[in-house]
Amino acid sequence: MTSEEKQPVVSVAIITYNQLPFLKEAISSVLAQNFKLGKIQIVVADDASTDGTRSWLESLEEFPQPGIQITKVLADENLGITPNTNAAFGACRGRYIAWLGGDDLMKPEKLQAQVKLMEGDPDCAICYHDVEVFDSESGTILRHFNSGARGIRPREGGAASSVRYGTFNCGCATMVRKEACPSYGFDVRIPVASDWLHWIETSRRGSIRYLDRVLGAYRRHSQNVTAVPRSGTDEFLLTLGIVESQYPDLAGACEYARGRMHYARAARLYQAGNLAGCRRAILAALVRVRISPKMIGLGLLAILGTKKKR
Repeated sequence: MTSEEKQPVVSVAIITYNQLPFLKEAISSVLAQNFKLGKIQIVVADDASTDGTRSWLESLEEFPQPGIQITKVLADENLGITPNTNAAFGACRGRYIAWLGGDDLMKPEKLQAQVKLMEGDPDCAICYHDVEVFDSESGTILRHFNSGARGIRPREGGAASSVRYGTFNCGCATMVRKEACPSYGFDVRIPVASDWLHWIETSRRGSIRYLDRVLGAYRRHSQNVTAVPRSGTDEFLLTLGIVESQYPDLAGACEYARGRMHYARAARLYQAGNLAGCRRAILAALVRVRISPKMIGLGLLAILGTKKKR
């Protein structure tokens, strides 16, 4: 085996639909990587966009940068998020896969830092980092995903951590070791939020590591999937049902996760002024998770009939 064959290859999987102006920026951020540890394969999976994305991609030739290849996966009809993600997954040839939304960005040191960490830790199946969440129109940084007052606490560990605490890793921050991923990719029974189950199954074959650096940017705009109302909770509960059925050793973590979901629902109901619904959700949470001061406080407000001031 030559030294070149020993070098790791990273596939950057970009999922896109009607994001042409943003997609150009996303690809440019990959081309700007200071990556010296191997080759980069850019896989762009377009889900039958109607904004000219396909024709623009078809016009692209190989990039002039050495060691960067492009693979175009162009759907003839709109498949939906999970099938389109699977199309990208199937085309990835790298030892590692870095996931990127067609509207998100990488910082120049991202791939180098993540591959270096994963090469140094053969047990690491998932590596993620902090990202800036920014407003698309103004460019203003709204918050950080895993740090600051509004950030989600970063977690490490294995599959149990992923089940208990949900998607604490931002999708565009996540790099996976491909051999640790389920061979089928993403479960098509979950139309939109199939990434959580994918992270859970991947982390059963290795550890989750957090890189405490801001190495990406998550764009907020009116067309974000997370900005459009959807049956997210139903898909999360379906995920837990699948996990509980297939991996009985994670049943306790699943029940804990359900408790967290009930508490989050209680908080939303309280914000909406639905005190009766809030009380029911708090009770459902109490039988599943350890009582916390926040839970006690919210429960008391709901019991006393104290509504949130508007």
